[in-house]
Amino acid sequence: PTTGAGSCYLHCIHRAPVPLQEKWSIGFGLRVLSDGIKGYDENTVLIAAPGCSSVKFMGGLSTTKHIVTEQWLQKCIALNLLVSTSEYIVDYAVATIQKGERLRASGKYLLSDMSVHRVIGTNGKKFNKPSYEELRDLVEVSGGEWASTQRKAGNSHAPKLLILMDDNDFDKPRQTHYIQALLEKGATKLRWCDLRDCLLAQSLELLLK
Repeated sequence: PTTGAGSCYLHCIHRAPVPLQEKWSIGFGLRVLSDGIKGYDENTVLIAAPGCSSVKFMGGLSTTKHIVTEQWLQKCIALNLLVSTSEYIVDYAVATIQKGERLRASGKYLLSDMSVHRVIGTNGKKFNKPSYEELRDLVEVSGGEWASTQRKAGNSHAPKLLILMDDNDFDKPRQTHYIQALLEKGATKLRWCDLRDCLLAQSLELLLK
């Protein structure tokens, strides 16, 4: 079955309402992604709640144009047919979805040619959201390289290094020695909220101001 939008075959559903998952998978033999975003690709259908801005939603913006409302799934089940997603795209993200699609059509993703290193704050506190694994997966599905250690950050050959910091450390006039050295080499520091806003907009304009 096809979506009616080109030759794209839909084989994954994410965030499907629990009561509908079993009926849907039995009827069409599609698999339901239970968690994580590493399995996302251009054939993923992401069912998003109104105003959604979760890590899973951001992963969808970076990988697929099929981000739809629950009504799409209900229509498919009612007709026992995979219908086009085009009429069910979430209306609050149409422009952003199109930006992501244009990026991928050019052979790039939002974080292509970038490496991201997350710094644990000097107070020892880590980010509450997203988790380390979620952040790593989000960077990677968005085309970026995840520099998990100081050594990898220092040895990264990516054209641009982003240093993700917590709010407490971000505005300090002097960073730790290794962070200061990376900044002097041209790395850019940012907070989670900055990266989140870029991913939700599928644009680096906010970061490059």
